[in-house]
Amino acid sequence: LPDDHVNIADSYYGLGIIMDNKGDYEASLKWHKKCIQIQNETRLINNSSIAYNYNSIANVYQKQGDYKQALEYYNKTLNLFKEIFGENHSDIAMCLNNMACIYASEKRYSEALEC
Repeated sequence: LPDDHVNIADSYYGLGIIMDNKGDYEASLKWHKKCIQIQNETRLINNSSIAYNYNSIANVYQKQGDYKQALEYYNKTLNLFKEIFGENHSDIAMCLNNMACIYASEKRYSEALEC
């Protein structure tokens, strides 16, 4: 398979999840970002795949305590989820909940409540 084949991107995504589950966050980010690179270059991949990958990256950053990066990726996720699913979907609620948890941990309570 060529390096930019959709199955390679899926494999990278899976490796990112495995590394996250093992607690190897740097390796997880590496694999997720390689996946994103292929997803952005390949028009055959739908936006939901990209959104879920962004969400996984945000989760890793959140676990690392890098809340700024986590929020950046949760916002990317949220925008794509709204584009794909509309305003009322469980994945949007999940994303907003994750963002609210970050805001609350930073004592940014008014922003947490807005989520």
